[in-house]
Amino acid sequence: MTTATTTPKPKKPPAKKPAEPKVRTDIPMGLGVMVRDKVTGLTGIVAHKAEMLTGNIQWAIQPRGNGESVPDAMMIDYHLLEVLGEGVSKLLPPIDDTVTVRLGEEVEDILTGLKGVPIDKITFQNGCVYFWVQPKMDKKTGKIPESKLVPHGRLKTVGAGLSKPEPKPPAAAAPPAKRPPGGPMRRAPTMRD
Repeated sequence: MTTATTTPKPKKPPAKKPAEPKVRTDIPMGLGVMVRDKVTGLTGIVAHKAEMLTGNIQWAIQPRGNGESVPDAMMIDYHLLEVLGEGVSKLLPPIDDTVTVRLGEEVEDILTGLKGVPIDKITFQNGCVYFWVQPKMDKKTGKIPESKLVPHGRLKTVGAGLSKPEPKPPAAAAPPAKRPPGGPMRRAPTMRD
């Protein structure tokens, strides 16, 4: 009786992991840059920035798609992100610098008449700036209306709202009245040679 021997199949070498991109401290955080979440390792391009009335800042990270679908962007706190590269930041238009609305002010939408307080400011890659405006609670029904996303160009400030008004500079004090020179001295000067 003969036994057949099988030759073992050669083992494939383990696949090499692609080198992880290095953190770039020479590129400022901003729209369009390539970033990585320090906690999950998620990498992607910064799609928009959300500034909240609470002071929190989050960036929407858009992971790459697979050619057939695009995953949803994830909102991540700014301090958990590290910049990996310029991404598409050089291709983006400048951010709209005509924004005059501030978070916490009372505003009115000039198109719809909606009044409320901006609670979030969203700046998109295309340069557009929108605010989530939260109307006041309806006193008759006790219900809180849903906040609405409104482009900044439709908003006008109508009151201080929750924000503190800018402090006024103190009134200039009147200069002290000039006194004539002279008068009694406590000590007589000494004369020395």
